[in-house]
Amino acid sequence: MTATLSVLGLYKYDDTIFENLVLPEGVDPQIAVDSILFDNAELEIMYPNPEWIKELIGVWSTRELPIWERILNAVNKDYNPIENYNRTETITQTDTGVSTANASNTDTHKVTGYNSGAFVDQFQDSGIASTSGNSTLSTSRSSNIKGNIGVTTSQEMLNQELDVVKRLDIYKYISDSFKNRFCLMVY
Repeated sequence: MTATLSVLGLYKYDDTIFENLVLPEGVDPQIAVDSILFDNAELEIMYPNPEWIKELIGVWSTRELPIWERILNAVNKDYNPIENYNRTETITQTDTGVSTANASNTDTHKVTGYNSGAFVDQFQDSGIASTSGNSTLSTSRSSNIKGNIGVTTSQEMLNQELDVVKRLDIYKYISDSFKNRFCLMVY
C-alpha cells in the first residue's frame, strides 16, 4: 500500500505551492487559494511533489485563464433579471430645402385732363423682385423600450435568476477545476 497525501497536507508541508497561480484581474488570490483548500482539503493530490505541483499549477491556471475571464465577464454583466426585452432606438432626420421666387412688374399711371376725355401717361414704375432662401430642419428622437414582453412571468424570471446566482461563484469554478485536474476522486 502506498502513502497518500491530501491537498491540505501538501499545502501545510509547502505553503508556496500556489505562488504560480494565475488569476483574472479582480479575483482575490487568497480567496481562491482558501476556496481550493476548503473545498478539496482531504482529497488525495495526484502529484505529491511540491516543486512539481507548483509548476503544474502555473501551467494549468494559465491555460484556464481565458475561461475564467469569460466566466467573470458573464458574472459581472449588468442586467435586470425581471426584464426580457430591452431596445434602444435613436432616429435622426434632417430635411434641407431651397426656395427661389422671381417676379417683375410694370405699373403705368395715366391721367386725363379737365377738358379731355382721353387718358395720357403721367409716369411709369417698374420693378423686379426676387427672393431665395435655404432652410434646414433637423429632428432627433430617442427611445428606450424595456420590460417584460409577457412570454414569461416576472416571478418565473426571478426564480430563474435565483437558480443562476448559485452558478455565479468564480471561486467555485476555480476550485472545481483544480479538483478535476489535480485530485484523485477515489474516496
